[in-house]
This record gives sequence, structure tokens and C-alpha cells, in this order.
Amino acid sequence: MTAFVQNATMLYCLRFLLGVAEAGFTPGILLYLTYWFAQRDRAQAFALFLVGIPLSSTIGSPLASWLVQSGEGLFGLDGWRFMILVTGLPAVLLGLACLFVLPDRPADATWLSPAERELLEADVAADPEETRSGHSVRGVLGNRKVWLLGLGYFGLVYGLYAISFFLPTIIDGFQNRFDVTYSVVEVGLLTAVPYGCAVLFTLFWAWHSRAKDEVPLHVAGSAVLGATGILVAIWVDSPYGILVGVALAAMGLCSGIPLCFGMSTKFLAGAAAAAGLALVNTVGNLGGFAGPYIFGWVKDLTGSDDTGLYLIAGLSAMSAVIAFAVSRWRSLGTDATGPTAKPDGTAARPVEVG
Repeated sequence: MTAFVQNATMLYCLRFLLGVAEAGFTPGILLYLTYWFAQRDRAQAFALFLVGIPLSSTIGSPLASWLVQSGEGLFGLDGWRFMILVTGLPAVLLGLACLFVLPDRPADATWLSPAERELLEADVAADPEETRSGHSVRGVLGNRKVWLLGLGYFGLVYGLYAISFFLPTIIDGFQNRFDVTYSVVEVGLLTAVPYGCAVLFTLFWAWHSRAKDEVPLHVAGSAVLGATGILVAIWVDSPYGILVGVALAAMGLCSGIPLCFGMSTKFLAGAAAAAGLALVNTVGNLGGFAGPYIFGWVKDLTGSDDTGLYLIAGLSAMSAVIAFAVSRWRSLGTDATGPTAKPDGTAARPVEVG
């Protein structure tokens, strides 16, 4: 529908509705994956899902640039309207397909044999209970550690969104800063480079996390890589060096995001997982709102990208510190609305009645 907006008010309304839809999509899919994968496999499963973010940028940036240029005047549409229409339709069709194709749980998957269904169900059911929260939904939403998990996610999302929105502008700025000239398609191709690197590293890092059976320290490593890449982009003085720095940053930020959710599901199960993942996603996505806004505001205020990039590096470092702290947790602890603590300090599972 965005392809047919007639004024700014219509654009704002549709962008708001798009955000509402996206807000429920990610935690819903992540919760869905917890029904299919045991804890040790979830970070890698989340990575296979969320690698769609950098992959869409790798393919989408040059594709969108080409669609804008080649679609000018087709069906009487401006190039940018044609691009939005063509890239939006697949999501509509796939959304409808998911309703009929995706079964709720392994037990409902007709394309699995009975033995495979039983194996997957047993694998998920065999997860150790000692680290999983027995908190109520209300208890999870009021738990400070869950908010801290969200804050760690915020630092990564803030940087990723800021880079995503302003990377084409940064690359376009090379033309004045380094006296080079790029076409619209070339800017799209250069924008795709960091995300292509991020796709490969995200898959590798998730596999490494699965092989080592460790998640929080891998999140910390991703965040440190993201901060390092940003600093490289600030301190070097060549277009290729800056592109390498941004690629390192994208690799760190993109690889850390799915592992963040894998880290959260270590402590959350059942209804608590639904509420906890939604809370972590909500807090983190505030970075998606704040990142481009603050980066643009700081750039207008200082006349330079550097201050905004330093802020991204600082928030990535914050995420690394939080992830390191999480590596020392054994549970989410207790709170006023949660269950009674056991003598060893872990949360007791609530008594189920009925």
C-alpha cells in the first residue's frame, strides 16, 4: 500500500501499521522455533531465521537500486513506487502461505515420519529444567534481569539500524570526501558488501556457538567485533578502509542478534518465553527507533558521522558487558510476583492446578 501513498500523512500511517505488524512477527516466530528445537540448537535455529536481515540487505540493496532505475514509468508509477510494490508483494504471498504450510509443532507435521515426530518432541521435552524460569508472565515482565537482556539487545539493534539507514549516505559521502563518483546501482552494490560478509559470519558464529554449547560469551564476542568495526570506520582515511570497518561492524551486530534471543530462551520457557521474548524484542526495537533518529540528529548537530558512530561503538560495548554478566547467571532469580526460590537460589517451578 505504501507504493500508492499520496501525502506524508498516509506514509506515516502506513509506516506505523507496518511497525505494528513487525513487532508481533519476530517474537512470534522465535517462540514458534522453541517448539521445534531444544535449547542447545536454538541459537543456531534463530540465526538461520534472522540471517534473513543481512541477506535481504545483501540482495535488496542492489536489487532496489536497479528496480528504482528500471521501473521508472512502468504502469505509470515512479521508480521508487514500483520498487516498493515489487518488493512488498512476496511478503504478502508468503504470509498467506505460512498460514497453510507451517504446522504448529512437530507432532502436527505430516511431512515427518512418526519416529521423527516423536524424536523431535522428546528432544524438546528433555531440556534441563534447572535454568528455565518458572515465573508467571507477570513475574517475567517485572523481572530486572529480563529487562537487562532487552537492554543488551538494544545496544546491538541500535547500531544495526543506524548503519542500515545511513550506510548509503556514508558511501555517497565518499564521492565528496575522496573525489570518487558512484552511480545509484554502484552505491547499492557497495552497500551490499558489509551485509554479504555479515550473512557468512552470522552462520559461522552460530555454528561455532552450537559446537561449543555456549551462547552468552559468543554474544559478547559479537558485540566487541561490532564496536571494533565502528572504531576502524572512524579512524581510517580511505573509502575501502571505512567499508572494511562497516563490514566488521555489520558482522558483529548481525551475528549477535540471534544469539541474544538464544541467550534469553535459556532462562525462559512456556508462557514466560512468550512474554520474555516479546519484552526483549520490544526493548531492543526501541533501538530501531532511536538509532536512525539519534544518528541523524547528532550528524546534523556536529556536521560529521563520527560522533554518532562513537555512540554505536559505546552501546555495542555495553551489550558486550551485559552478555558477559549473563554468562555468570544460573537463573533469573525471584521477584515479588514470581515463584518461591529454592534453597540453592534457583526459581522453583509453580504448582500447576487443574
